Amino acid sequence: MAAPTFSDSQEDILSLTQANDIFQSRKGPDIIDESLRPLILSHGLGDKFGVILVHRHARLESGEAMVAYNNTSSPWPSQPQAPCGGSIIPQAWRLKEGELRPYEYRFVPSKSGLRDALSSHSSFVTEFTETLERHNLSSCAGLSLIPEGGKECLEITVNSTNIMIPSNEVIKQPNLPLFMY
Repeated sequence: MAAPTFSDSQEDILSLTQANDIFQSRKGPDIIDESLRPLILSHGLGDKFGVILVHRHARLESGEAMVAYNNTSSPWPSQPQAPCGGSIIPQAWRLKEGELRPYEYRFVPSKSGLRDALSSHSSFVTEFTETLERHNLSSCAGLSLIPEGGKECLEITVNSTNIMIPSNEVIKQPNLPLFMY
């Protein structure tokens, strides 16, 4: 399987602080509880998808995207094939020009069982997109595959590398945004 071409510009993605400020000011946590989480659950996708805070991790070069393996992600360049016979698949989507588009990816060492995670859920994707637009959250909220183990995670960025830490392993701090709802 060929690796995707990372052609979608990410320059318009907000910083963490900007995204969180907008998300909070537009009552994002309430909208998740009242609209988005019930929508995900009503489609039977609670173990597959979660709502995330869409934000820029690092300045990416043209043709690069964030690619995760296990609980760590870093910038990868577009390449004709994924290394080691594996695949690079979408992991997180943001709303851009009225449609959910991948902006973060996951490296999967094996090709078995891979398919587009959203392709068989078109009615859910439509409703999710409409809900983000209706509540004016399209610039700061998106959709993500649930991390393996299904835990809420805190994302820590050091330089251009991100590490996902299960929230139950983090010492709680006030106003610390949690990225997987």
